[in-house]
Amino acid sequence: MLERCLEECRKRRFETVRLEVRSDNSSAIHAYKKLEFDFISIGTESSMMEKQLNKPSLSFQGEALLK
Repeated sequence: MLERCLEECRKRRFETVRLEVRSDNSSAIHAYKKLEFDFISIGTESSMMEKQLNKPSLSFQGEALLK
């Protein structure tokens, strides 16, 4: 169900999805990490996680912009 939600967010060109999870809910945390969510804050009772959507491609045409 969350994967469908993420796909809809991508279609709507959302850049980021954030969620709050109870810090003691290890099965939910594991599921979110499997979907490539990262912790952005960790609390004693709950933590915030986020996933970047529509990441830009790392392939460049022409001169490289990274130095």
